[in-house]
Amino acid sequence: MSTEAETTRLANQDYAAPDELVQGHGQVIIGQTVASSLPVAVVTVPDIMVVDPLLVPATNGPGIVLENVSSDTLLVNDGASTQSVAPGAELVLACMADGSAKTLQVVIEGRSQAITLALSSFAGQSGQTVLGQALVGSP
Repeated sequence: MSTEAETTRLANQDYAAPDELVQGHGQVIIGQTVASSLPVAVVTVPDIMVVDPLLVPATNGPGIVLENVSSDTLLVNDGASTQSVAPGAELVLACMADGSAKTLQVVIEGRSQAITLALSSFAGQSGQTVLGQALVGSP
């Protein structure tokens, strides 16, 4: 369909079809859990990483543990610095205050793939809750 025909078609309808809104390759993984003293994954990106919020006594929020379950090094950037996480290793991030949000970029070293990880921490009915979203790009 020509660009002009497409523009006319879209102008004559009140909505856009899903394939006109979402394009590209990849996936979105969303999870939510209450932080506890035991690891309970909020987000798992299969064969790449597991993200666990852990309740840390005497703090105002959960700590975040990012475990590398891949066979490649992960490069984790928090906007201020980049840290390398070797295969099988964990990265412990600072505690999240109630009502706070954290965004991380995770790059799989040697691959053309990046993951944007967004985490939010808030006081829920069952305790300190963490919501996680991983936007996983694929080449």
